[in-house]
Amino acid sequence: KIADYLTAETGVTVVFESAIVPKWKESKISFKNVFISRRVHGDVDSLLKERRQKARNGGADRPDKVKRRTAMTAGDGMAWEGTHYEEVEEVAPPMSDEARGEDLAEDDTVNTNYTMFDLQVDSIDVTLSLQRWFEGKGLIEDAVVRGVRGIVDRRNVFWDPNKPYDPKAARREPRHGDFELESLEIEDFLVTVYQPNDFRPFNFSIFSAHIPKLRKQWLFYDLLSADSITGQVDGCLFSLHKPQNISRTVEKDRETIHSKWKTMSRLRVDGVNFDHIQNQSELTGPISWILSGKFDVVADIKFPRDLDDEAEINTIIIEV
Repeated sequence: KIADYLTAETGVTVVFESAIVPKWKESKISFKNVFISRRVHGDVDSLLKERRQKARNGGADRPDKVKRRTAMTAGDGMAWEGTHYEEVEEVAPPMSDEARGEDLAEDDTVNTNYTMFDLQVDSIDVTLSLQRWFEGKGLIEDAVVRGVRGIVDRRNVFWDPNKPYDPKAARREPRHGDFELESLEIEDFLVTVYQPNDFRPFNFSIFSAHIPKLRKQWLFYDLLSADSITGQVDGCLFSLHKPQNISRTVEKDRETIHSKWKTMSRLRVDGVNFDHIQNQSELTGPISWILSGKFDVVADIKFPRDLDDEAEINTIIIEV
């Protein structure tokens, strides 16, 4: 019943083998071997049949291997100057054309322009709350997700050049029952990403993540304001964390009420291959001049204070 509820509420097919109730007095349930899927042809019966077929074949599909060359250079006179090594990385096989709805590509009545995925999760521990469900915030209060493997297939995604992207118009409309998690923790997350324009597949992983709040209406905003996320993108380390200050702690920064900013996050990505930028942009201008290389990203993201944040009356009067 819970799997049917999650499937109906999220629009994503959810199947799990077993559910354990370790602490029923605390409303906790642990789901084992969860399969989460979003595809054009993705009914439960076909997914179960596909999983049984893989089990008979001895496990998941055989992974492919992608070579990634990394140049190693040093100063003049060094013995290893100009040397390189070939790094072979395993990637999961792509989703089948049938699952992606290639047979419906010419059918204007069926929308296939969205990200599809198949994820296998070792365990999901959730805390249920009927009170939050009555308030329209979803049945799940918090969750801990461990051991995620799978693919994220975005090859069907396309943009209409005659319709410029309008963030305000594309903003999701809130609905009663949208989930609002009070806490989300992720451990051991690794998926293979397939991008549009025949871009090479690459892996994206999260070693650990602690997200104090995750709302369906403000999903990307809450991800950026996470306490910490560490992982790898295409073999390059990245982190999202709260920057530290030598004179005060992060907790003291949060308690500072005289600032108009509530908090700040720092995003770092080290040594990403330049073809990621070239694939997501038009091959004109300076970007098209670069044949190969790597780039680093350091971004400080400031978040304004919410209107419902607690503040002293003097601060409110000064602002007025």
